[in-house]
Amino acid sequence: MPVFRRGEWYDSLDSAPLPGGGGWRLSLVPRALIAADARRSRAAPGPPPDHAQRLRIVRRALDLFDQGTLPIGSLGDQDAAGFRAAMASVAGLPEPLTEQWITLLRDSLPAGTPPPGPPATRTLVSLPANTFTCLVSVLDAVLTSETVWIRPSRREPLSAVRMVAALLAAGWPADRLACYSTVPELLPTLITLTDRQIIYGGDGIAAQLPELPTLTLHGPGRGCALVPADHDPQAAADWLTPLVAGNSGRFCKNVRTVLCAGDPAPVARALGARLDAIGIQPPDSAHPQAAIPDPVMAPRIAELAHRLIQPADEVVTTRPLLHRHGPLVFLAPTLIRLADPGTPDAPHPLVGRELPFPFAAVLRAGPALADAVQQRSLFVHTMPGGPSPDQGVDA
Repeated sequence: MPVFRRGEWYDSLDSAPLPGGGGWRLSLVPRALIAADARRSRAAPGPPPDHAQRLRIVRRALDLFDQGTLPIGSLGDQDAAGFRAAMASVAGLPEPLTEQWITLLRDSLPAGTPPPGPPATRTLVSLPANTFTCLVSVLDAVLTSETVWIRPSRREPLSAVRMVAALLAAGWPADRLACYSTVPELLPTLITLTDRQIIYGGDGIAAQLPELPTLTLHGPGRGCALVPADHDPQAAADWLTPLVAGNSGRFCKNVRTVLCAGDPAPVARALGARLDAIGIQPPDSAHPQAAIPDPVMAPRIAELAHRLIQPADEVVTTRPLLHRHGPLVFLAPTLIRLADPGTPDAPHPLVGRELPFPFAAVLRAGPALADAVQQRSLFVHTMPGGPSPDQGVDA
């Protein structure tokens, strides 16, 4: 799998295997080459495109990303069907989910008005593995920066290199674009060589990042949902199901913690039944689920989930966590009812915990615990007719 530097595709002598068992390998770029490219690119010839040109390039790139046949260095020409097949192999995405995310990417296209202030000189976008909808930050950088550097996820670089190819084919200058796959230790180097940074990652990444006014971190969302005491359990379950299981549970806004003002058992039973009814293979028509292509990672995630469940907790869903369909391994949507949710200062380890599949905890929460959970959450979903997020949940 090539990277893109100095205006052309590049295959490195250093590489790492990609998941999926297809024998794919990803080129890795060392620190010395990145530093050399940074010095060279400061003298990029010609002015960058104006805003109207950028908008045309971005819109055309989205069309090509979706349906185009694009040359990607040593990968050759990749058509739309080839991209979808590669995403199924490397990222575990069923085609309906890939289509759904392309639609979301189109719908997230930044507005056509020019941004205030001068463009950034060089913007870094470091992408996650969980979803390629975060490529919207690359498109935003194209609209607001003179030069764009992309750092793909080492577990899912396919969407990033396809977007690079789409931008090039749409007319973005090759000398104003780079795609560097690196070991994690080189992220600080990329940050120091850019003047604006958009970083996606979990708590581990966040702990490594310097505090910079130019850096935007998209970290864990720890989505939670508030269910009032007088809820109808079936209506609550209808409302919660897409929040928990939509997008295969991979979005930061997916609900991880369901905070109930009253007895959580009725809503847990209703929601558990709906999660159990979601089809795994073939893909569910409403909530298609993604496989875990790395055969080592799936059991590790399952083991972690089992370690976090306390002896008195109830596993409400009935399917085994690991779900195998031929060579594909899935983690089935799972709901846990917590016997003891803990305290605001020492909550249960499943409260706010993010795992890369639909996995949620349901609990009864008093105002203090509910407030603490909301304070740590970037996405607070309130059931219609329930309390507003700043009111907490009554016990």
